[in-house]
Amino acid sequence: ALLAADAGTVLTVLDVVARETVSEAASGDFGRGVDVTAGARAELERVELTAHRDAAVFADGSSTSLVLADLVARDTQTRTSDGGGGTGLLAQHAAQVDVTRVVASRNHETGMVATGIGTILTLVDSVVRDTQSRDDGQLGHGLEAAGGAEVLAERVLLERNREVGVLASGADS
Repeated sequence: ALLAADAGTVLTVLDVVARETVSEAASGDFGRGVDVTAGARAELERVELTAHRDAAVFADGSSTSLVLADLVARDTQTRTSDGGGGTGLLAQHAAQVDVTRVVASRNHETGMVATGIGTILTLVDSVVRDTQSRDDGQLGHGLEAAGGAEVLAERVLLERNREVGVLASGADS
């Protein structure tokens, strides 16, 4: 639905609803609500992301910066290609993501995840709830730090997530 790519790119989004992005027809991949990559910067405020595929919010790459405030990411579905994904928020490969007053609800696989050395997810005054498993019955994590990523959480409610509320895995996570 929304894409910011490459260093020097700045995306500012206020008061927007984006719903039901579908996977790419040829591959069955993608379908993300917000995709910020390759050093781009984005700021989203008062945004609703509902029923996307793969990830409602995706941040990838060093120098990539994403600031979210007053956002809802819900009902994210798995990819049609392989049944994976379905994440409310995914930050990886040294992306920096700051989250304030965000609700991730009824997503599949993981509510919010940070993965990879140098990735930092800062989460304040937020809620991760009702994370469901993928179609194959796997996962259902509320909040996850993996592969050396860092998650800093303050005043966060994690409730009714399927497999686990918080998971830290991998060295230095």
